[in-house]
Amino acid sequence: MDSYHSVVFDMPSAERKSRIISLRLVSYAEDESPRIQTDVFLDLYDGNTGEFAEKPVDGLLTVHAVVKVSSFCFVDGIPDAASKATVSLLQNVTATSDIIAKAFLKAESDIFKKLRNLIPGDSHAAVTLTLEWNTTEDPTKPYLEIVRLDALNWSID
Repeated sequence: MDSYHSVVFDMPSAERKSRIISLRLVSYAEDESPRIQTDVFLDLYDGNTGEFAEKPVDGLLTVHAVVKVSSFCFVDGIPDAASKATVSLLQNVTATSDIIAKAFLKAESDIFKKLRNLIPGDSHAAVTLTLEWNTTEDPTKPYLEIVRLDALNWSID
């Protein structure tokens, strides 16, 4: 059974402000103690995704995220925006959640089709995905790209 819990942290620095983080608590059986998905917590608490999304850097970042999807891209500066979809990475599972970052991918890609099937309409879902800065499509307009959908959940099996 999965259940989500919001935790509010009063962050010590002005840049990090108060932030609400959702955790997933997992219990597999009545005779088993609940287990907390710590990777998700650390991804959100440490702010790694937001930092990675600020400016182009080399390498990949695999994150646990709550995401919303759009079949369109209305962001200025994204190369070939008409063929792209937008994935918003959210701070938590609430409807009014702040967006940590936006990533893009081809709307016709298998990755986006899987996300769209999982997340209908204006809802959101917990997924694990890998991000990379695309600096090759148009080196003057780098953008954050989803290069792999690692899991359609936050499983800790």
